Amino acid sequence: MKIQLLRHATCLISYQGKKILLDPMLSPAGALEAIPHVPNPAYNPLVELPANINLSDLLANLNAILVTHTHRDHFDNVALEILPKEIPLFCQPAD
Repeated sequence: MKIQLLRHATCLISYQGKKILLDPMLSPAGALEAIPHVPNPAYNPLVELPANINLSDLLANLNAILVTHTHRDHFDNVALEILPKEIPLFCQPAD
């Protein structure tokens, strides 16, 4: 098993030839307002996705998406818009 941290909670899990995207926060760095009531507010995401990650290639080769919860720092509007709809998405029943 390989777990690659992309940024914040977004990870790519590779296991036996399968790829699972965990908590996709795909907006450009600084595109989202700061999380309220934190000691050091900053626009989110704090950093860009790694330069070696081609988002189109990443999305084309996914087998599943896992969202731990739907706060926007774990699943943002860009993810909702661009993730392929035919890929299974696993989340909490309430979400």
